[in-house]
Amino acid sequence: GPSHVQKLVLGILLDAFRHDYLRHTNFLRKLAGKSFTGKLREQFGFCPRAAYFGGLEPGQSGFTNMYWLDPARSPFSIARFFDGEAIRFDESLRWKARAQVDAIAATRTTPFAATYARSGTIPFNLLHQFDVAEKVAPWDPGIGYRSIFHALDEKSIPWFECSWPVYNGLKKADDPSILEHTLNHLKPEHSFGYVHFSNLDGVGHTYGPGSKACVEAIQALDKQVGQLITWCAERYEALDVVIFGDHGMVSVARNVDIAAAIQTSGLTVGRDFTCFIDSTMVRFWFHTRAARTQIERLLAGIPDGYMIDERMQKDLEIEGCDPRNAELFFMAHPGIQFFPNFFQESGHPPKGMHGYHPDCPDNQAFFLTHLHGQDFSAPIATVKATQVFHTFCDLLGLNNIDFDRSLSAIDARYRVADAPRFSEAEDAEVKAVVNDHMTLLVSHIRETAPDAQAVVLSGSFGRGEGSVLRGDSRPRPLNDYDVLVACDESLRTPLKTMAAAMAPRLGLDCLDIVPLHPDWFDKVNLTMLTYDLRYGSRTIWGNETLLESIPQFAPADIPLWEGYQLLLNRIAGLLIALKPNLLSSDDWNQEDSRFLVNQMTKAGMAMGDFRLLSLGDYCSSYRQRLTRLRSLHRALNIGDDETRLLERAYSFKLSPDYKSFPAGSFLPELLRQLEGFFVSATLQLLSSAAGPTKSVAEAVSRWEQQYAATVGEEMATLRAAMVLLLFSIRKDFGLDATMLQEAASRYPGTFDDSSGLEQYAQLRSFLIQKWEEKCH
Repeated sequence: GPSHVQKLVLGILLDAFRHDYLRHTNFLRKLAGKSFTGKLREQFGFCPRAAYFGGLEPGQSGFTNMYWLDPARSPFSIARFFDGEAIRFDESLRWKARAQVDAIAATRTTPFAATYARSGTIPFNLLHQFDVAEKVAPWDPGIGYRSIFHALDEKSIPWFECSWPVYNGLKKADDPSILEHTLNHLKPEHSFGYVHFSNLDGVGHTYGPGSKACVEAIQALDKQVGQLITWCAERYEALDVVIFGDHGMVSVARNVDIAAAIQTSGLTVGRDFTCFIDSTMVRFWFHTRAARTQIERLLAGIPDGYMIDERMQKDLEIEGCDPRNAELFFMAHPGIQFFPNFFQESGHPPKGMHGYHPDCPDNQAFFLTHLHGQDFSAPIATVKATQVFHTFCDLLGLNNIDFDRSLSAIDARYRVADAPRFSEAEDAEVKAVVNDHMTLLVSHIRETAPDAQAVVLSGSFGRGEGSVLRGDSRPRPLNDYDVLVACDESLRTPLKTMAAAMAPRLGLDCLDIVPLHPDWFDKVNLTMLTYDLRYGSRTIWGNETLLESIPQFAPADIPLWEGYQLLLNRIAGLLIALKPNLLSSDDWNQEDSRFLVNQMTKAGMAMGDFRLLSLGDYCSSYRQRLTRLRSLHRALNIGDDETRLLERAYSFKLSPDYKSFPAGSFLPELLRQLEGFFVSATLQLLSSAAGPTKSVAEAVSRWEQQYAATVGEEMATLRAAMVLLLFSIRKDFGLDATMLQEAASRYPGTFDDSSGLEQYAQLRSFLIQKWEEKCH
């Protein structure tokens, strides 16, 4: 076998590995269970190497972007002679000209820059103005700062790297080739290795972070990382590993033609100002003070982004940056992409993008440090990109380069509490209560189903976000536990009987215990329910591999019908909660009020869930859903009123407080928002060519016609009537006679000539009875 030699510190960059991609991995998830893990906050801009290897922020390294304004040193100067009418209007000729410009540029810059200096789609009349900012590698003596590689060279410590953009001259720089090259060239004498896997970035851009292609790319990358680490562990006496993404990936919700907006300024690009349009930012340089004033006035009126002011420059640590990077930055709001831009001018716009404000949650990456012999998990706070440098230096024990050991990611000050097991409200008392409940449940389940293979806790408690009520006595779960038992499904009745007896003992409204045959797990189809089961559940007893055998699902593959059906279910729940007396009196009893609050918050969350399904980036965590919606609300065109509604709904689910919840004022606002949302969701589901409508009656009729064959005519009629009845309730809790009649018309001859509240009561009672017959 291989001889064990010295210690290796191995840095692995997983390009565009978003912080939550870990759920789609096998090797990395197991490694994270015995490592320091957290998120990495990328630097501003697109040039992070000085952070990783020199510990420098952009204001110190001097550059933020790949290209900057420097006409005197531009390798693209020949482009001035290609700016003619023929090239502007002949795409084939234009690309031939670009190939020639790129070939010449490669001879007019450094070998390092020549590997990536491309004209992209930078307009020919501007191309000669720009130079490549980062011209040499971090290990080059001329880089302009002291890097880890310089310190290693001074100590004659051998190191290895295979990274973008050079990749050691590999003809095909894909991940399998990078892995093969590393396994062939990483030698026993190397004490430091740095490997950059890059395939995932392109997949995330092209297909989006929630796509099946992205999930498959994550799984392939996970296997390659596992192969590399296993290989190294067999050959080195000690292996310390730092694995990190350079950034995350944000789902693009909307594209904006910022170039067209800039043209409305009336100024001339190249004469009055120069700009460079990246996917998520526009950089400006001004030739006159008046031009700056006019551009700033224009940008202030564009709602799709914001200008970086002096305070932001300080926060982003780009103060004092070389003005060749920009004199003014205009940033896109998360989820908005400037398209066309100077990298893509035609074709399908990317579905995923990064380079937003570093605090954008989905822009943040995964970070892990594993020390040799480590067998414990250690969650850490979000690290800055510069801390990669300090961590490397700490693990290497370098004493000939300035670094701060207290900034190493393994320093004790970065440790944070473990993620809650059952609830965000979790403390020792809550944990003890739920643990006792789980122990009792498992005991009774095993008595009832002695041949059971596993007990799985799903629902909100399974994902660590269970709702807990605190009163004068011990805390208790709100509503219920959702439990699945891998056993013979013929035990459904005994388990249901046992659950009914157990619920009051545990202080629950109800207890759902569902038997599923063990063969069901690896054959399950994708729904919202099974997605949440796969990524938001935990095995509390028995065979853990059953849950793991559920296929790896992509959120973008969840049918939109799933979200729409959830909306319909929540509308039914609201109708059940809205007893006639609640519409005629302000004196609501506690039981009715609490049930209504539960149904209102569920309906609010269903609106948010539908939006995330539409985006193709749904997730099982309530907290992450809220965070994503909060971050992308401008890109998704979510108004302020809906934003507040979503915030209150998800926040209540995570931390319920009935005393402070404004049920009376929330209800009319919810009904108003939900009605408009339902209409737009219906049209989106139907992809209706019949044109827009603001009428809920017309929208539900269209749905009824198209989906009767899918759900059955009887269920379609029932669903439609429930929608119409709910939205007959007006803001002042009065009732719309036309909507009441529309609902009643679904069942002709069933109702008498009553009106108003009496008609509402009759309809509601009839529809709920029908609903319970259908669903139970």
